[in-house]
Amino acid sequence: MTGTENQTVILLVVPTGALIEFDGQNYTETKLIYMSLNKYETIQLQSKDDLTGTYIISSHPIADDGDDNDCDGRVDEEVDDGSDNDGDGRIDEDLQTV
Repeated sequence: MTGTENQTVILLVVPTGALIEFDGQNYTETKLIYMSLNKYETIQLQSKDDLTGTYIISSHPIADDGDDNDCDGRVDEEVDDGSDNDGDGRIDEDLQTV
């Protein structure tokens, strides 16, 4: 996620059954992650769990970044059609805007 405006407040709701480690703390579905980004600041969240159902609320629009999902040094182009774009056997998908 990348901030498009200064002082963008973000609330992330962790989906059921998932665990996200952020800023030295573990977050599960019983905890909410609050963060703030300024314009062009970027944060990447990773988890070994399925993050389907993650809900993000922000005070300003945020940008979704392409990621190197398979750590091969190339940015994997992500699409929202549930396809495996880079042939690594995993579905590459962006979070959808609600």
